[in-house]
Order: sequence, then structure tokens, then C-alpha cells
Amino acid sequence: MKKILAAYMSALAILSLTACSSAGQSSADSQQSAQAQPTTAAVVSQDKGVNQMSFTAPEAYKTVERYIEKYSDGKFAEKDITYNFEDESSICYACMFGITLAVEIPLEKTTAAEYNGVSYQMYETGKNECAFLQKDADAYAIRYKFADSIDKEKFDKVMANVKFTENADLTDNNIEFDGIQYTLDSTLNVYCTTSTLKETPDGTAVEKRLSWKFGKDKDNEDFAFVIAEYKNTTVEQQLKKDKKYEQKQVGNITYTVRADSDGKPYEYYTQHGSDVYLIRNNGKSGFVTTRSDKSVEAFEKLLSTISFK
Repeated sequence: MKKILAAYMSALAILSLTACSSAGQSSADSQQSAQAQPTTAAVVSQDKGVNQMSFTAPEAYKTVERYIEKYSDGKFAEKDITYNFEDESSICYACMFGITLAVEIPLEKTTAAEYNGVSYQMYETGKNECAFLQKDADAYAIRYKFADSIDKEKFDKVMANVKFTENADLTDNNIEFDGIQYTLDSTLNVYCTTSTLKETPDGTAVEKRLSWKFGKDKDNEDFAFVIAEYKNTTVEQQLKKDKKYEQKQVGNITYTVRADSDGKPYEYYTQHGSDVYLIRNNGKSGFVTTRSDKSVEAFEKLLSTISFK
């Protein structure tokens, strides 16, 4: 959802959204007190709901991924379901909790369209067609990213299958890595976590990802770490061809490492069996990503705890 909003803002040359929830913890808390208890579903393809929005899965997709962003108290900040196709097109259904669209984007620059009796705010940018909706305290979006050019007929078919109910679907991820073991520093305050589970239509895992944001809150974020598991691949396949990497030993684990412009190593890849693991210091995001000495120290501490089953 934030990526959708950011794309919109970028298209209008306005500041894109950052942090865990642009409306702030307080507005999210005020409406999330009524959230239903989350449930977990191992197979993402069985999940057809994003809060109060339900939809029909498209045919012949390559992978489906569920992205969840939550506060430390367990309340949802965001939930997305994205279907990816062989031609690199995708359809994303998203909800951002406690967000007011009129505050985040200039709605006067959108156009109105109605589907199934519901009025949406529409925008196009590049190969993307998107529908926004404000429903009570939450913001929804449906984005179709086309491979070539926008196809109105295809988008209309997607929207025809979108419905809203009074029942909230808060199906959550249950990320369990297959090989890696680690320990987070308990002295660091986690104010927000994100998780992504990507699967094939039959439920076979393709990617698992966990991220932790450390600090007091979104306005006082210190840094963030990521651990990801890529299934049935190699380190070489995951590396960016235009970037420089070096080998580095941490304990008995050999990593392929990338450093930032200040020479601080922040991206560590390692092969374990048929899978690749990534451990990354995301630093503090903004117009420019920064990695403080504190983040480097905490990241090195995390690396020292890593082992494999």
C-alpha cells in the first residue's frame, strides 16, 4: 500500500510516504482497538481478504505474496496481497490501517469511478492503474501494474470481483525460517515489524522475509534489520550484477558482502543447502539511507548470533 501511495506521490512530484504508518501511531491505535484477532494461514493462495476487502484470485499467476506490517502491540498497520505473473505484471490488493487518504494525497488530482456500487478515486501513472478508497478509518487500494500498457478492460474485470463486508480478515503470516537461527538484542526496542511470505499457487514457499524497525516510534526510528530466505536459488543469482561484493568470514560462516559508500558492510548473503539467506542492515530510511555507529554495532552483534540447523 505504501508503495502504491509512494508511486502516486512520485508521479505528482510530491514527498513520498515513509515509516511504519504515515498517520501516526495514535490514529492507528484509535481505530484498531476494534480489530479482530489475527489468524494465520500457511498457504497464501487461500487468503482472499485484506481487512474488509475481499476479491477473487486471478488465473494463471506465477506467485502470490502476503505482506504484513504490525506494531509491537500486535495491531495491524498494513496488509497487502500481491499476485505476480510471468510477464512481470502484478495485481496488488492493500489496506493501510488508520490512514486518511485526503491527508496523504491530493485527491483533487484523481478521477472518480464506480464499481459494484462503490465509488473509488482513480489514477494512472506509467503502466499502473490504481483505485483508492477511504472506508471509515482505513485506506484501501487496488493496483494493476501492466507489462506493457494500461488495459482498461482487464482492470475493470479485476474491480468487478472486489467486494466489501463488515467482517475484517486479518489473516497473518507465520514466518518460520527453515535453516537460520538468530537472537535479537533484547535491549533494542522494536516498535514495528514487517513480514512477507511469497509462494507458488500450490503453496510452495519461494521467499520468506522478516524485518524489525527499532526505536521509540516512527518519528524516532533508529534503524531496521532484515532477514530473508530465498528458496532453491544460489547466491550468484541473488547478487546485483552492477554492484561490488567481497567475501567475509563471521565465525564459521562465509558471506558474500556488500558495503555502503562509507565502507560499512551492510548486506550479507550466504548459501545454506539449496537456499540463500540475506541478513541486511537497512539503517534509517529517508531521502538518503544512513547507518549509525549504533546500528553497525547492533548489526555485528546480530551476525555473531547466527547459526544454521
